[in-house]
Amino acid sequence: MTFTHRYSIEGELWDGAALMVSVNGGAFQQVPNSEFALNGYTGFGLIGNHDHLGSGRIIYQEMFGERNFSFMAGGARFICFDNVEFESDAPVRYDWLSAQLEQPFDGPTLLFMHIHPTDVQLAGAPLAQLQAILLAHPAEAAFMGHLHGYAVSELPGGTPWATAPWVRADAYLEVEVRPDTVFHQLVHVP
Repeated sequence: MTFTHRYSIEGELWDGAALMVSVNGGAFQQVPNSEFALNGYTGFGLIGNHDHLGSGRIIYQEMFGERNFSFMAGGARFICFDNVEFESDAPVRYDWLSAQLEQPFDGPTLLFMHIHPTDVQLAGAPLAQLQAILLAHPAEAAFMGHLHGYAVSELPGGTPWATAPWVRADAYLEVEVRPDTVFHQLVHVP
């Protein structure tokens, strides 16, 4: 499975993504919403820090459901975790994340969060909790937004992470999920 992780961080006051596929090395084409067996482009969204402002979280939950959710697709497990600390009065559910990662799964696990580990929002106890969870239960990869730029590093336990660049930077992350590993590369749009 190969997919494109293109994150539009607060572009016009929303974050968004489009799934692109390449078959046998051919050109990437956007998967139309009609081809999704479940959810699709409007079926779910990862909550971001601006979504917590005002009545944004309530609107988000009415449109998309729970802030934390997981699903399986293409032999992979996707865990979407709301880790916004500053703009939110809702507690970050590290217990939920830990319970998700503790569940046995025979395939790669990908973790999606809005706030990256080097952001000031996670300094101190929040980062310590996240690191302890991923040390005990590493994921194959983690992807975030919020930075408005591309960065990579690794969490304790060996979980590599990357932030997707702002789409106005004319670049996106291409992620390939295989049964034994997850690759990503930064792709520049001409």
